[in-house]
Amino acid sequence: MHDHLYKYLVLNGKLSIPQLGNIVMVTEPASVDHATMQLIPPKPVFHFEEKEALSADKLFLTFLSEEMGLAEADASKIFLNFSGQFRQAIQEKDSVVLKGVGQFSKGAGGSILFARDTGAEELFSTIRLDKEIAEQNEVIEISEDYWWFYAIILFVMGLGALIYYYV
Repeated sequence: MHDHLYKYLVLNGKLSIPQLGNIVMVTEPASVDHATMQLIPPKPVFHFEEKEALSADKLFLTFLSEEMGLAEADASKIFLNFSGQFRQAIQEKDSVVLKGVGQFSKGAGGSILFARDTGAEELFSTIRLDKEIAEQNEVIEISEDYWWFYAIILFVMGLGALIYYYV
């Protein structure tokens, strides 16, 4: 089941698990680490929000039934049983790992805490920058002084098209 959940999450970017919450995959943009002179590439990051969902996504259940080769109703029952067991395992064992995504643990007051898995980040290598390239990290500003000029040109072209069409 873990493999199916991970595959769906990577393909669709969001997974809603009943009795647990939503897991969302967000891509962090590339950044420059000036201290080590490295370019850090963009990477996928999983976020979890504890939000009680009564049922799973219809799209996910269709995906799961096709992956498992079962009817959609059977896949739904299996997934609901899995989500109940997953929630119960978190409460009993204090932490459970969802392979490739992260670790869920029991927090204060019965809440669920999430620590993302950093294993996938090793696949994205950093790039060492030359000193000259790092110093050229300038922001280029586009002049907005002539925006009205383009607006007037578009207006005249539109007016010309209307006159041509109706005359």
